Amino acid sequence: MNLFLSSMHFGNSVHKLSKMLTVNKNVAIILNANDHLGDKRTKYYNECKLILSNLGLNCSELDLRNFFKKNPESLKLKLLNFGLIWVTGGNTFILRRAFYESGLDQILPDLLTNKNIIYGGFSAGACVVTPSLKGLEFADDPNIIPNGYSNEIIWDGLNLTSFCIVPHFKSEHSEAFGINKIINFYKEKKIFHHKLTDKSVILIEDDLEFFYDN
Repeated sequence: MNLFLSSMHFGNSVHKLSKMLTVNKNVAIILNANDHLGDKRTKYYNECKLILSNLGLNCSELDLRNFFKKNPESLKLKLLNFGLIWVTGGNTFILRRAFYESGLDQILPDLLTNKNIIYGGFSAGACVVTPSLKGLEFADDPNIIPNGYSNEIIWDGLNLTSFCIVPHFKSEHSEAFGINKIINFYKEKKIFHHKLTDKSVILIEDDLEFFYDN
């Protein structure tokens, strides 16, 4: 399993992501954490595409809403065309709903047994693959429901990591006040977690973990 998890975009380690992508240079950018924000989707897409295109990668958006209530195998076949699944920040609870509604939460663990496919994401895109989303409500509102989404709040993450993630640590991000509440919650509940500054990344390559905070 190969993961690239960050707080803001690619931290200071986009070159490390480039080295991980040795075969398939196609990137699926998933923006569903911003389905409640309209124009921010375009902003995040353009920012990610600019950086990734400069690495010689081919980017396209993959909207999980197109796979809601369908057979997850259709999404799996689509994702097999990509070497990198890149998931942006936004609202973690909306993103988790999108993973559930599209079936991505079912198929992703199996997809990542393919060493030529990397999962990467920042902020919400990183938090969603951890064991639990509890505590993140101090920064993300779990009650924001975009059109076409279920009202149910999903508190379980995908459990692809052994730790939770606190993004935007010591940053000037708009969620900074809530971030401190998340840290206090994790400490109180004795939940294993990593704090990421906006320069930090966590790489998991062949199940080995590497932490970079440049």
